[in-house]
Amino acid sequence: GDEVDLLSLLRLYSDHLNINYDILLPKSNDYRLSEVRNLGVRIARSNRIITTDADCIPSKNFIWRHNNSMTDITIGIRNRIYQTIARNITRRSVGNIDRIPSYYDERFNYPVVIDWSNEDAADMCWGCNVSYNKELVLKAGNFNKEYVGWGFEDCDMALRVLRQKATVRLDMNCVTYHLEHKTKCDWSNEQQLANLKRYRELRQTEAKISGLVL
Repeated sequence: GDEVDLLSLLRLYSDHLNINYDILLPKSNDYRLSEVRNLGVRIARSNRIITTDADCIPSKNFIWRHNNSMTDITIGIRNRIYQTIARNITRRSVGNIDRIPSYYDERFNYPVVIDWSNEDAADMCWGCNVSYNKELVLKAGNFNKEYVGWGFEDCDMALRVLRQKATVRLDMNCVTYHLEHKTKCDWSNEQQLANLKRYRELRQTEAKISGLVL
């Protein structure tokens, strides 16, 4: 979904990173994050589906906390950090990620009165830090590929899983660090508005996203 040649970057660092990766190319001509996530669901061998975003760095215990969750949905926290600070600290060691100061700590901004067992929880299930029971994702029909680009495809999935009587947990110690960038959610953008409308129709009520009633 970006102008970065990700494949070239992977090839550049593949000899330096002890990881295996697959290049997954969705069928649609335009970028749809939901289709990319569905490709991951398709090849996943674990019964836990964890999602994050390309502009996020997971904390050291991110995968462990999600994989050891006992609930159908686990929601983590997104803290926001500046790219230049993150680059300088992680250049010395990626293990330093949890030492990066956040200028926005989401732990102090989540609604403390929300009932995580009802559909309101879907409004807070952002794809940068959430995991699901894979069986419930498949029963829900995977991520909805009608969402173009990004935005609300994550809440849509969460809502359809919640409607299967899923159990939910907010894990304040499961953190991803969001690298702030120029691209923001633009409510005047037709694509974003179309995605919001689609989610609201599924939700059948006002959606509370980032504290805004939409």
